[in-house]
Amino acid sequence: MLDERAALEAEELSLKRRRLKLEAAKLEEEEHQAASRSKASRTIIRLNVSGTQLDTHRDTLLMAGGGSYFALMLSDDYPHALDHEGRYFIDRDPRLFGLILQFFRGSLQRSSLSAATCTELLAEADFFQCKRLEYWLFDEFDPSCLDPADQRLRDAAEAELRAHERNEADPSDFLIDVVAAPEQFVCTRQLAPGTSQMHMLFAALRDSKGRAPG
Repeated sequence: MLDERAALEAEELSLKRRRLKLEAAKLEEEEHQAASRSKASRTIIRLNVSGTQLDTHRDTLLMAGGGSYFALMLSDDYPHALDHEGRYFIDRDPRLFGLILQFFRGSLQRSSLSAATCTELLAEADFFQCKRLEYWLFDEFDPSCLDPADQRLRDAAEAELRAHERNEADPSDFLIDVVAAPEQFVCTRQLAPGTSQMHMLFAALRDSKGRAPG
């Protein structure tokens, strides 16, 4: 009799253990799903651009750069207006905003834009503090494509140029030489005609007044 009771108690205990394991596995699965949903809510950004609803990836918006409007908007320290659905509200032209997203995704072609649209996008680039878009619209070199070592070389070259200009020398006699590889930035005196093998020349710190995008 005692053996039968002990066997029944052992069987009940075994059943309880299996039930607890099943409940623990179910709880773990629910926690995993909740974590996945939370991660998705952080990576998929839901936007309301003047009434037009758009969804995009967080990394897409962060293509604008560290000091941009979007970097601040997505930071924990920057309160941003949300609509009734919890979407980030941006009071800008949704047509132009769609073009900006295309630019971040690498699918926007400058040749497909009119001069008027380029001018409008330039105003948006200024509003969103997106230097990359501004460089692209002016078809200029984008310093953000440099790695840190090359950026230091470029900064040193521009610092030397500024020092040179403070000496009231002829700025046309002092150029930044951009050769085939970006890491080969050097400051150089302009050579006599026919002796320079430079692939491309541009003057650093050029006054941007009067430039036209496109």
